[in-house]
Amino acid sequence: YNGTIWTQSVAALAGVSSLNGLSGALSLTTVADYGLTDVFPIDRAASVINSNTTAVAGRTYFCDTSAASFSLTLPASPMQGDRVGLIDALRSFALQPLTVLRNGQRIEGTEDDLLINGFARGFLEFRGPALGWLFISL
Repeated sequence: YNGTIWTQSVAALAGVSSLNGLSGALSLTTVADYGLTDVFPIDRAASVINSNTTAVAGRTYFCDTSAASFSLTLPASPMQGDRVGLIDALRSFALQPLTVLRNGQRIEGTEDDLLINGFARGFLEFRGPALGWLFISL
């Protein structure tokens, strides 16, 4: 972790014991506590975010909504099998929800954005135009 994004594979991150990249506001116990496995798209990079962000396929987002709700916009032109990971970094979605904006694609087969207002850890995988993005909880 370089203060902004994860730069190594999950295997190399196994010994990480904390993150302190957002003015000391974010503190995680261990990566393993969040259930990250090779199915999770953290092998490329992960970002800590606390404001509106447009997601990049293959990236995992540690979302910190403790100060305010915000939106994560999904990629506009996904390919089948693309994944976007997200983690409720401070377990704050119940108080300050995260909105996942569909960006023209369906989510779970509907033309509605996804409001996450409880603890979440998982990823969205694009399954094609009919179903769109499917949320898979870990």
